[in-house]
Amino acid sequence: MNLCCNIKYSFVAAKRKLCYISPSNLGNYKKSRASLCSYINIKKTLIIILIFLISQAVILAADETSKLSLLPAIKEAIANNPELKMISKKLESSKIKASKMGVLDEPRFGIGFLNLPVSSFSFGEMDETMKEFKFMQMFPFPGKLSLREQVGIFESDIVNEEYRQKKNEIMYKVKTSYYELYLVLKSVEIVKKNKDLLGEIIKIANAKYLSSDGLQGDVLRAQVEFAQMMNELIMLEQKRKTAEAQINTLLFRNTEISISGVEEVTKIKSELTFGTIKQTAIENSPLLKLSDFNLKRNEIAHSLAKKEYFPDFDLGVAYSQRDSAIDGTKRNDMFSIMLAVNLPFLWGPKSYEVDSTKIEIDEAQANYDSIKNEIFYMIKDILSEIEKADRMLNLFETGILPQAKQVLEITKANYQSGKVDFLALLDAQRTLYKYEVENYNIIVEYEKNLATLEFIAGKNIGGKDDKF
Repeated sequence: MNLCCNIKYSFVAAKRKLCYISPSNLGNYKKSRASLCSYINIKKTLIIILIFLISQAVILAADETSKLSLLPAIKEAIANNPELKMISKKLESSKIKASKMGVLDEPRFGIGFLNLPVSSFSFGEMDETMKEFKFMQMFPFPGKLSLREQVGIFESDIVNEEYRQKKNEIMYKVKTSYYELYLVLKSVEIVKKNKDLLGEIIKIANAKYLSSDGLQGDVLRAQVEFAQMMNELIMLEQKRKTAEAQINTLLFRNTEISISGVEEVTKIKSELTFGTIKQTAIENSPLLKLSDFNLKRNEIAHSLAKKEYFPDFDLGVAYSQRDSAIDGTKRNDMFSIMLAVNLPFLWGPKSYEVDSTKIEIDEAQANYDSIKNEIFYMIKDILSEIEKADRMLNLFETGILPQAKQVLEITKANYQSGKVDFLALLDAQRTLYKYEVENYNIIVEYEKNLATLEFIAGKNIGGKDDKF
């Protein structure tokens, strides 16, 4: 407040100063002009401060409440999830390791002094004394390097599927939480609409009571029903806060942020057949592909274990330098080449590695078959639920809801004319309310089942953009 007063005072002072510029004060023109510039600069500064404060207020308002869209929410959750970032780094590391598994071991270099007499430590006293420089390289048996590289590639592929599975899980959780919030918000809308409808019914009942055409009990019943609607709103508000906190947690936002609304959920008509979804799961399911890559990795490891029966080769070259003799006789330098092999079969065959990798293959195959059968069963079960929900939605949209609305309007008119009692009107209102809530429950269950199907299949199958 004091700051605003000071700024206002500066404006007034500058204006007054300008007003005193007269022909008698022309000698002070430059000084007056400086005052004018100062006034303009202060005005510009104040405008900038005002714009900044307004922008900050907008930002704070956006932080306190925001409208949520499904696809941006999924992208935000994927971008902010720390577990996904951790697996991403693990994937980068596995790719680097895989690229190194197909290359030779580092060569070795050595230097030594051979046959140096301890009595004189002279390099010229004996012909056998020399300085040796040696270079060695180990070469695995043909086929081993490529098999090791394939093992590394499959291990990297396994980590990649872990990454896809985690991302798939995040998408599934965001979708289901989004639909839960959508249901709560729609329920609030329905309750508020029915509350307004009850308000109209109370007015009708009260008017009939005042005109002695109705009963006071009808008014009281309507008021009790109205109070129940208010109680329902209180419970729904609590559910809304829980749903908002769950979504904000998935998006790694402040859990206190209020979500003003969500986009309307529209059911997209798509042909969902068991054969199509099954094939999609075989080709895209991260869980199934992870199991498949694990099986292939174990098969390669088994082939590599068999290769370990064969020796590796150590090839080396050496250059030996000799000094001249004490009497000045020049000695020739020497060059050597050598080959060494290990003998893995000498102290017992490595059959335990072959046997253990064979067991791991059988285990991985059984795991793959089990996961595949479970996925196929779940696809079949969820498709039946989706088909049931689809039929029910068509029934509600074309029959139940329009008829319930029509019944309510007719009953309201009949109650006003005295053809039906108040309980019939109240029952018609309750029926419409129940069917409207049930309709959105079915919509949400349909979308959640579709999200589960996409989670299992590893690919979007609902006709929406799935590029995350």
